[in-house]
Amino acid sequence: MYFGEVAALLASLEDVLGRKVKMSDVETTTWILGLVGRATSAEEFVLSIREWDHATIVMEQFHETYDFYLTPTTAMPPAKIGELEPKSSEMRLMQVAGFLGLAEY
Repeated sequence: MYFGEVAALLASLEDVLGRKVKMSDVETTTWILGLVGRATSAEEFVLSIREWDHATIVMEQFHETYDFYLTPTTAMPPAKIGELEPKSSEMRLMQVAGFLGLAEY
């Protein structure tokens, strides 16, 4: 679902820019996530929504018994600055994917 959201965001960006969005308009990682979203089938998207709906039903049943569902804010300490940045080899692969025309919007 997230990849589809990024693809839709990039499509909306075309309206803002008044032209086709290019890889250089966004971060490389965002561009690649958008490509994955465009490549995701409607079937896969619907199956994701079904999983979301199932989780909703489970939470509804939970709240029939309990008033609160308390969890930690995060599962682990926050990432250090730059820790989640793609490695240089990953960045090169993403750029190659974009330049080979795999990144046409």
